[in-house]
Amino acid sequence: MLRMRVEIITKIIIHTTLNFRTIYLARLVKPHRKIQ
Repeated sequence: MLRMRVEIITKIIIHTTLNFRTIYLARLVKPHRKIQ
């Protein structure tokens, strides 16, 4: 039970981290463009 929860939480953290990184890089590469 506990291991499953840890794996799910880890996956969520990894996904959110990747999403933030993608947005951050996109803004860095194209700072003049606003992401809608």
